[in-house]
Amino acid sequence: MGIHWSAPTRWACSPRKALPCFSTQKLAASKYKEMDRQLKGQEQGLNDMSVQEYLGARTGALQMIKMLDEDFEYFYEKKGFGPAVDAQPVPKSKLENYRGKVPDRLLEYWQAYGFAGYGGGLFWMTDPDDYSEVLNAWLYATEFYGTDNYYVIGRSAFGDLTLWGTKTGPSLTIDCPWAMIFPDDNAAWMSEGKGDLLISTWLSGMQADGLDQTDERDVPLFDRAEKLLGPLAHDEMYGFVPALALGGSCRLDHLKKVKAVEHLMLLAQLGERRIMVDIVKEAKDRGLWK
Repeated sequence: MGIHWSAPTRWACSPRKALPCFSTQKLAASKYKEMDRQLKGQEQGLNDMSVQEYLGARTGALQMIKMLDEDFEYFYEKKGFGPAVDAQPVPKSKLENYRGKVPDRLLEYWQAYGFAGYGGGLFWMTDPDDYSEVLNAWLYATEFYGTDNYYVIGRSAFGDLTLWGTKTGPSLTIDCPWAMIFPDDNAAWMSEGKGDLLISTWLSGMQADGLDQTDERDVPLFDRAEKLLGPLAHDEMYGFVPALALGGSCRLDHLKKVKAVEHLMLLAQLGERRIMVDIVKEAKDRGLWK
């Protein structure tokens, strides 16, 4: 016997939904008409869904929320970094390849959300494979080269890189535009098996203003760059042209949307890296912190 599929039933008794009113306080007057057009389209799309489709979508959303721990939820909702943008699914083979190299907690995030942008593209959870050559270029000939197996697990819209070491955890941050490397002593935590905790607190403690760049007047650049140059894709960043290492100015009109990997490789060739002081290690070495 053949199986016959019928179109989803649209219940006549299902009440129509109206979208809530949205404030236009932060919207330019020239955008009112387009926003109204889009809101009507959203309302029509919602009312075109069958009850089964609507409930299925809601169930899927709830199941995804249940996958998150409290720290990720805090990062995603309370800190305002959600929703994810331009997410790239992570193949099962890649998850298995990185098992034991990065914490299981991070692999859970990859599986649930993919490699994606947050905060509208201010921060990106990255595929370490994409940044392996960048990592090598920045660490070569420094005191960190060859001391641990490092992976780039995060990147800002302006090229700050977060590195995870299998022995040292989130122990290095590279500020590529300014050619500065910031060490952080996390080896003790890793020796106690607290990798999952370090990943969770890395996200929950993330600050948007710490990821943004400021111009010469100390005014944040990200929102203005996005408005001027458009939103970023997963493989793009905002880069200064000319580069700061070449004497360029930290100004909005000097920013360009560029391919991230190629630009970071270029920056690695432009000047000497500066290793900043690890404040925690310095305090321990002086007996000020046990």
